[in-house]
Amino acid sequence: MSIKYDYITLRHTFAEEEKKELGVAMAEASVKKESLDENFKVLKSDFKGQIDSEDAKIKMNARKLQNGFEMRPTKCQKEYQPDSREVVWYHPESMEIVKRRTMTADELQMDFGFDDAE
Repeated sequence: MSIKYDYITLRHTFAEEEKKELGVAMAEASVKKESLDENFKVLKSDFKGQIDSEDAKIKMNARKLQNGFEMRPTKCQKEYQPDSREVVWYHPESMEIVKRRTMTADELQMDFGFDDAE
């Protein structure tokens, strides 16, 4: 009769050297996990910032689309009208009056280059 072998799971009590090796492996894994957790937090924070930025763009563009317009700085022609004591601004393309106001005291004192004496 021939001898045969088979593997079965039995209880094994660790020797002191095996316990040290397990402790070192556990400590190394713990350090690596901590490092990975930190990297994950940094990446998660970065992605969160990017996502928040895109959310803000979506909201801003949705508001513009809903309103149908946006306010933009526009270079307009400014004209002092001393006779009516007004300052008037004209749209650069249509020359439509886009703003008017009463001249300030300082503006009323300005020299507009008109000669009173002829």
